[in-house]
Amino acid sequence: MFEMANLWPEDTGLPVVIWVEEGSDVSKDQHGPRMKVMIHPGEMNYQETVTVTLDEPPHLIGFLEKEYFNKVKEFIKLNREALMAHWNHEISTVELGRRIKKLEDKKRSK
Repeated sequence: MFEMANLWPEDTGLPVVIWVEEGSDVSKDQHGPRMKVMIHPGEMNYQETVTVTLDEPPHLIGFLEKEYFNKVKEFIKLNREALMAHWNHEISTVELGRRIKKLEDKKRSK
């Protein structure tokens, strides 16, 4: 958990908090690139997360409302390059924050 950066809805446009992981020797041996996603909006409890891979297409490990999973997949697609650079230790967490593209609220963009 300490190797993960949390990103809030205000930063991402997602309805839930996410945790973005950097790859380590252990995590790279155990699994591929992934992030953790809160299952409830308005909460920030790491114990209430599911895993979503950064694969194309992303895979969900656990249960997440379909609406939220679709938004997470859209976020990953929009930010895959920055997320993978962070996973591969090519950019810092600060730089990841600079590069993150926020999902637009479709209501506002109409």
